[in-house]
This record gives sequence, structure tokens and C-alpha cells, in this order.
Amino acid sequence: MVISMLETYHLGADLGQLDEWYERGVRVPGFTQSGHNDWADSSRPKDKMGDKPEEHGGLSSLGKKGVARLNEPGVLIWSPLWRRKIARQERANSQHRRDPSQRFCIPCANSEQQPSH
Repeated sequence: MVISMLETYHLGADLGQLDEWYERGVRVPGFTQSGHNDWADSSRPKDKMGDKPEEHGGLSSLGKKGVARLNEPGVLIWSPLWRRKIARQERANSQHRRDPSQRFCIPCANSEQQPSH
């Protein structure tokens, strides 16, 4: 079983919350579910919340810091509801090399081992 958390809206702008949720067992967080938030733009903006098509141009500066923080323990970030632009930014902010044909990279458990792709 893998515990996930879809939506970082409830975290506000507190980057430290990522560590707390990791300690609670979350291994697959997602920054957006529906509508933009402080972390990233969603592929499904909420008209009712006054969302524009884009708010941050992808990941916000907080979202970029969040990607870097989640890469430290090797957390898999759920991103199917992000715009393609955000997925490219997430890959650019990741410390792990990725094959462009693959959507996700699960970092190696052994920090000395290089990713196989």
C-alpha cells in the first residue's frame, strides 16, 4: 500500500508540511487536484475560485522548492493533473535524470547507485 495526498492547498505556503506528511507515511503527493494553489497551476482551473488559465506559469517558486524538497528522500510526485509545462519544470528541478519517454522516475533506494535510465 502506498499513501498519497492529492492537493497541497491545505498546506498553505508551509514547505515544512511536506516533511510532516512524509513522516506520516505519504509517499506520493500531488500539488494540484482541481484549481490553482500556492504550489502550482492546475490543468483544471476553477472558474468559481476566479482562476485564470495560468497563475504561476506552471510551478510557483514554492512549488519548485517543494519539488527539490521531495527529491531529497526520493518521493514520487503525482502530476497527471498538471499542465505539460509544469511536468517539464518538475523534471528540470529534479535531481534525477529521466528518459523523456517516461513520465516518472522512481529514484534509486541506494544513493550511491545511479538511476538506470
